Amino acid sequence: MEAHATFFETGADSSCHITLHYDHNTKAHLFSTLLEDTSTVAVIKGSKGTLTMHRRFHESSSFSIEKDGKTEPFTFINRGQGFVYEIEHFCNLLRRGKTESSVMTFDTSRTLIGMLDEVREKIGLYYE
Repeated sequence: MEAHATFFETGADSSCHITLHYDHNTKAHLFSTLLEDTSTVAVIKGSKGTLTMHRRFHESSSFSIEKDGKTEPFTFINRGQGFVYEIEHFCNLLRRGKTESSVMTFDTSRTLIGMLDEVREKIGLYYE
C-alpha cells in the first residue's frame, strides 16, 4: 500500500491518494479531497471491459459498461442519497436481534479499519 496526503493548517487531511496492490500486478487507486470539486465516479477496469459508476457513485442512478469498444448505459431508480441500503440492512439486523451482518462481518470490518489505520500511519495523521 502507498498513501500520500496534504493537510489543512488545522492538521486535518485535505486530500489523500491511496494505491492498493493486489495479486497479478492489479492495483486500486483511490483519491479523496476537500480542495476541489471532483467527478466522484468509480471506475473498475478489468481484462474484458470497464464498469463506470457515474457521478456521486455512492448514490448514483446510472452506470455504464464499456466492452469491445462499445459503451452500454444502464439506469435504475435510486432510493436515497447515499447509504440507504446500508441503513436498511442495519435496521433489519436490529429488528431480528442479530449482532453481526453476513454481508459485512466483524472480520471484514477489522480488515477495513486495519487498512485505514495503515493509511493514517503512512500519511502521518494522528488523533489526540
